[in-house]
Amino acid sequence: MRIWILLVFLVISCTKDAILYEEAKGIHGDNFYNALGAGYNELAKRERAEYDWTDTDNFAKKGIKAINRQFVPPENPLFREIPDNFVLDELIVAHNALETIFKREENQVKFNHPLKAARLQILYDYWVEQAEENWQNDQIARFRDEFWDTYDSLHAAIVLAQIEREDRILKKNYFTVYFDHDLYVLDKEALTEINNAAFRIFNQNGDYVIVLEGHTDLSGKKEYNQELASKRINSVKKALIAKGIEEKVFVKEEVYGQNKPAIIKEAGGYRDRLNRRVEIYIISKKGKNS
Repeated sequence: MRIWILLVFLVISCTKDAILYEEAKGIHGDNFYNALGAGYNELAKRERAEYDWTDTDNFAKKGIKAINRQFVPPENPLFREIPDNFVLDELIVAHNALETIFKREENQVKFNHPLKAARLQILYDYWVEQAEENWQNDQIARFRDEFWDTYDSLHAAIVLAQIEREDRILKKNYFTVYFDHDLYVLDKEALTEINNAAFRIFNQNGDYVIVLEGHTDLSGKKEYNQELASKRINSVKKALIAKGIEEKVFVKEEVYGQNKPAIIKEAGGYRDRLNRRVEIYIISKKGKNS
């Protein structure tokens, strides 16, 4: 009798997982619910590969709800059997942080930052699932760290969107490194600005993160300029790290290429140096729940 019950449950779980997989194949774009559904599809496949039919079923159900644009809350660790009390406390703190950042309706976090928001919830749910199983310690540590890294990146993106550019300049938390045409090497002027930024970072009060935004002028092909802007970001990042800045504080690197010129075409911006730049933003953190 027990065997028959297990077989029935197995068929039901696999059917739901298959439905999710079929629906997830058509997911595209950057919509929060699509991204969330795709994420739960991956979790369901992971659990199915481990023959964990309960969690396969759970993640499949959540994925189907997400694809159908229904509200899908993150796992509540208090409803799970987490054997390690220290890990349970960590999960409760993370759950509160997750709910707080998602409730920022004025920022519409899930719509303005859909991929990061979806990834944050997926990482959290799998962290909870792994913590309940309590045997893959490397996986527990991995998803915990990736959750907080993604949280910091999302938090920085929200703060950056809230602060006007002029306000950042007045607070001296904004620096610009300029480049010669078609180059990503740092000249004397650029190195001076790197030194200024590093000095400011070292004298930053409290915790902080760094956001880098890369730009090009309007000449050349768009695809080439995207790659060039990325190389310019890497040059600035490496220079700051060489000054002693920890790599972990760089939480967001945005490659704009020619899409956000400081000088527009009509003003002669095709090969203007003011457009060939990397912008450095130093963003103070007020804690996980701020």
